Amino acid sequence: MPPFTYRLRFLIPRDRLPHTAPDEPHLIRLKGDTVKLHINQGEGTRPDALVLTQHGIATVDQAREQAEATKYALMRTGLVTNVPMLFGKNESSIRLSSVLVERIREASGVTPRPDVHGIDVMDEADGPTATFQLQAEGYVRSPIDRFLAELTATLDRNWRDFASHARLGLAVEVFMGADMERTPRTRFLDLVTVLEILADRGSRAQAAIAIVDGALAVLEGQRASMGDEEANSLRSALSELKTRSISRSIRDLAAGLDTARIAGFKESDIGRFLGRCYTLRSRLVHDGVAPETYDVAQMSGDLFFLVRYLLIRRIDELSAV
Repeated sequence: MPPFTYRLRFLIPRDRLPHTAPDEPHLIRLKGDTVKLHINQGEGTRPDALVLTQHGIATVDQAREQAEATKYALMRTGLVTNVPMLFGKNESSIRLSSVLVERIREASGVTPRPDVHGIDVMDEADGPTATFQLQAEGYVRSPIDRFLAELTATLDRNWRDFASHARLGLAVEVFMGADMERTPRTRFLDLVTVLEILADRGSRAQAAIAIVDGALAVLEGQRASMGDEEANSLRSALSELKTRSISRSIRDLAAGLDTARIAGFKESDIGRFLGRCYTLRSRLVHDGVAPETYDVAQMSGDLFFLVRYLLIRRIDELSAV
């Protein structure tokens, strides 16, 4: 069986990336293997394309496994260096018929590839390939050299793949998407959503659960008088009270953190800050406006650094040093 290649691609606006030898691939050497990060400069207002490739992988499964590991390493690198990226779901937006692929290959010797947003695994026996332009976006605010150094260090660790941790992967994607928001309010709501995804809603104390069970029993006794629809709605609301509130769960998420270790975070009392964040979230969602005493832009900035720290910490907890 011939070796295989994986390729992971994303785009960044040209004015956000300091170019360092953009016409040559940056080589990242990992335990005898070489990963190439190539910067293809866009023309006019088109963004640059960053293509990360690794060749010579023995099987399709190994290629996809290594590509997934690279994807999550890129996620962490983006968090550490403040380089948001959108990776997609490894799906093709342009599907090419096998007949068309074969005709182009016979005529040109080049195998056309579909536009895959995310990971593309190729059989090297197909020879040279040409891929339709990927449409995605991201913002780079760090010099490419720092990004490469962090990516190299991250890839070279023994990672426990967190692909199976669906909530964490979603939280990272929402966090990176928050940087694309155009207003402080929408950015703030995205960041609070990340906290909601990360928070674990545990059960309340047994005494509290007993009170809820008592209310549920009373409800069942009144079901005939109110009808099933109303009774079922109340039952669902009461059952929800057996778990802690989402605002409390979010505060628990950050309990015990040392604010001095959170770069960029200026608040001294994390619990109080998160309480104010959830109050602001509720007012924005239900009223459409923030309280006059709340500076949404400032709170969004502080929340960014806190959420970023929490994400990096959670990812690192899942990796073997």
